[in-house]
Amino acid sequence: MTAFTIRKLDATTSTNAELKRAVVQNKLQKPTAIWAEYQTHGKGQHAHRWESRKGENLTFSVFWPDLISDPLDAFQINRVVCLALTDVFQKLKIPQIAIKWPNDILSANSKLAGILIENSLQGQRSNLSIVGIGINVNQTDFSHLPKASSLSLALGRPLDREQLFTDLLTALENAFMTLDSRDASVLNKTYEKQLFGREVWHSFIYNGEHRRGKIRGVTTKGALQIEWESSELQYFKDSKALTLLY
Repeated sequence: MTAFTIRKLDATTSTNAELKRAVVQNKLQKPTAIWAEYQTHGKGQHAHRWESRKGENLTFSVFWPDLISDPLDAFQINRVVCLALTDVFQKLKIPQIAIKWPNDILSANSKLAGILIENSLQGQRSNLSIVGIGINVNQTDFSHLPKASSLSLALGRPLDREQLFTDLLTALENAFMTLDSRDASVLNKTYEKQLFGREVWHSFIYNGEHRRGKIRGVTTKGALQIEWESSELQYFKDSKALTLLY
């Protein structure tokens, strides 16, 4: 059993938008998950489209009321969601699982999942968080997305999407219920241990220019720390100006 009320849709514009509409209309008072087989306007980071084949993958969003009280702690949601997904994937024996900052999940150098978290502020509090998750499950053709892969490709077999969805909701529920009791610094260290590219020299595009740098870690507030070849340390609060080439 799960604390989430589950709605399954054949198609929608986006599952995040569905949940936001329900919140605005005061129709949501308890944890809710919406799974759509197809999204006509699924979103990724920075308004990028999330494309997913109908009936092969998982595209869903979850709402958990009053998840955080301080807007400055918003990245904690990102951490626990990423770690919930990596925990489920590791139990499936997906190889070389890593978190690509801020919120993509990789197997080796290939993207398996993306996360879009939207927080809204009310006064001085952030008590509305909607988490959108897209996971490549049984899709095997990514000819138009050379850096993408799927769980089935990584395992060499198809997966039961219903069971995977149940496992993911269980992991997310546990993450949300224990969020207040978890030590922020310990949680950050766990997140950093799975961070793709950490302590390894990589090529980046920063403001349109190629640069070499090394990811040192992530601050408790979620800023990425990079050491450039010049030994300069720089912090990034989001990924708009920075692209890690992998």
